[in-house]
Amino acid sequence: MSLPLPIRVAVIGDAKSGKTSFIWRISSNRGLSATEKEEQRPPMPEKLPPVFQEVALESMLEEPRDFVIVDTSSSSEQSDLEKLFNSCVVVVICVSREKLLNIDRLRSFWLPLLKKSLPDQSPRSVVVCATKMDLKESACDSKLDQWRYKFEQAIDDLQQEYGNTFYFTHEEVSALKDFNIDDTFQVIHDTAVDPIFPLYDLEKKKLRQKCQDAFVAIFGLCDTDGDNNLSDDELTHFQREVFGVDMSPEQIQEIKQNVSTYVSNSGISLEGFIHLQETLLREGQVGTVWTALRHYGFEENFETTWEGGASHISIESEGFGNFDDGDVSSSKWSVTSTNASQSAQDDLYRSAVIVPSEQDELFNSNLMETSFVVLDPQQLQQSQQLQ
Repeated sequence: MSLPLPIRVAVIGDAKSGKTSFIWRISSNRGLSATEKEEQRPPMPEKLPPVFQEVALESMLEEPRDFVIVDTSSSSEQSDLEKLFNSCVVVVICVSREKLLNIDRLRSFWLPLLKKSLPDQSPRSVVVCATKMDLKESACDSKLDQWRYKFEQAIDDLQQEYGNTFYFTHEEVSALKDFNIDDTFQVIHDTAVDPIFPLYDLEKKKLRQKCQDAFVAIFGLCDTDGDNNLSDDELTHFQREVFGVDMSPEQIQEIKQNVSTYVSNSGISLEGFIHLQETLLREGQVGTVWTALRHYGFEENFETTWEGGASHISIESEGFGNFDDGDVSSSKWSVTSTNASQSAQDDLYRSAVIVPSEQDELFNSNLMETSFVVLDPQQLQQSQQLQ
């Protein structure tokens, strides 16, 4: 079986913005433990090549997936940069701490060029790195505060301006002092392997329809008593099943407080479960949401691929409708799940179909009021006839 293609990351920025030094430090740190880095941290070379062509790094994922970081020259031809952007899933823009002008160049040059280069306006994750932060040691606090305020304000403004075209994160680094280098590569890594765009509409600030549909399906599978709420036990089971840890009563109460509008004596409603995912994404916990989706077999195309012990879920839907517009009366959907047995001696399968109940609530204006019925295998044929 062929290995997946490496994940490509482009590093761009103005002249002397620290691009090559940043890449060199990432590469020199790979494979060293925290203790080894303290004892063996290589000093910054007095002279680096003008440009590193490509640097291959081993992924931190369990499955083999390499990263290729591509350095660039500030004098590169725009046509060459455009070709590069098309091949990269993440773009890192280096902004030197010593030049306030570099921040303005984000808006006036680099982002328009990047947007122009993207085929069909396909979105990209952008990590803006404030480099040479070691200069703060010799700078007065007021100037540093001024720079940091302008930097952070620029990122907020750019996210508003570019909406669903770019997803911005920002970090402060120093290659010379090896400050925040590994954590920044972790951000680049996570942004590449756990993309936010398939999950969340950055302009509307809510889940995309296919992602919402997937969590409706997951909710139905977790709501084992079929009362349209996740009880404390069901929520704990979900946490244990997906993340491999139990939650304390205090942690459960904290989750409920975050979605208190959607909590009753019976537990967290479907709408609350959806709201919880949106809250996680707004807080930047994209990997947490992807962990839940992938556990139940969903990938970026929201078609399930897992075999063996994982759940196989297929959705047939004309849209679940949106909580905002309340239009679910025309939705036609079903969710089919097959869980493979964990026993080597038992190859039997459990199947279930989650369908809207035949009650009048099917036509209520709010999806959270639609009842779910989980049918046993013996009832499968009968349920299909009813549909």
